[in-house]
Amino acid sequence: AEEDWHLLQENIWVTSQPRMIGEELLPQAHFSSENPGWHIYTENGAAVSLGKGEQTTGLHIEGVTPGKVGSDIQCYTPAFPIRQGGIYQLTLQARCSVPLQLSAPVIMRNGPPWSAYASGNNGKSFALDNAQNTYTCYYVAATTADDARLTFFLGETLTAETVLNLDSISLKECDLNTILRADVGNIIFDNGATCGVKVWEFSDLDMQDEYWYDEVNHTVAVYSTA
Repeated sequence: AEEDWHLLQENIWVTSQPRMIGEELLPQAHFSSENPGWHIYTENGAAVSLGKGEQTTGLHIEGVTPGKVGSDIQCYTPAFPIRQGGIYQLTLQARCSVPLQLSAPVIMRNGPPWSAYASGNNGKSFALDNAQNTYTCYYVAATTADDARLTFFLGETLTAETVLNLDSISLKECDLNTILRADVGNIIFDNGATCGVKVWEFSDLDMQDEYWYDEVNHTVAVYSTA
């Protein structure tokens, strides 16, 4: 249907983003002893400084002593529920005082043996700089549980005096009827008049009826002059 597509740029149309259902699963992004929400854990000599930046809300984390592995500095949430087979969309705003590749956080068990509870972010990372931008990724829950948590592993990311700001962090379940969960193998246009031509990179979209499946955002982009 026409409402399922929007014009991304000249001649390139993209399917709409999935619709969210259910409640927000994460607490407001701030550190507060009076209203515990997000937490920081450090080990093996790693250290950070926490606070609120002069011009930002959210989580303000400054590296003091970097860790040797990602788990040496963890920023994580209280427990929340997930259900097996559910697909969850994470959105956040982030910026950093220096260019930095921030690994997408992990949905995992909030306790021993700290096992992963979801897949789907595929080693995704976000390229941050001093400009605040919005980032998105998706997860597929591998189990039903009440003790899931979202964890950023920062031990190898935060060097001394690096200032990371995370804000407007949201995790919600997607309506499965509005998300393309699998790669699209073929597209037929105009009741069989033509067939789409699949390309392997977004940058290859330059001819009529070419299409590309975005496995990170679960959308399809089509080149069309119509």
